[in-house]
Amino acid sequence: LRAAEGIRMMGPSVVIVKRGEYGALARSEGGWFSLPAFPVDSLKDPTGAGDSFAGGLLGFLARRGGRIDEANLRLGMAHGAAAASFTVEDFGVEGLRKATLSKFEDRVRRLWEMSRFDLNPPRS
Repeated sequence: LRAAEGIRMMGPSVVIVKRGEYGALARSEGGWFSLPAFPVDSLKDPTGAGDSFAGGLLGFLARRGGRIDEANLRLGMAHGAAAASFTVEDFGVEGLRKATLSKFEDRVRRLWEMSRFDLNPPRS
């Protein structure tokens, strides 16, 4: 956490720490954001998962005109996690090659469902 904060204080507006099977952590002006990795049934090869995460994130941000606000950052990270999940399910690029847009969007939606919670929880 200190390293991410230290790097951000050097100039980048956002620092993302990829945490492998534990997901990713982002530090931005808006604070901290943590997203789990998408759970897969069959892990075959983690090689390239970080690259796929970066590609999914940056591809999403490019589709949004490169605008990096909190909503786009978080949605972009979910797209990155979805891309990485397909990568680890097979060797090389085969997992990504087999992915469909429908399956990809389903994983982004399921990540959202796994990580959302009520911002106004009832008081106990």
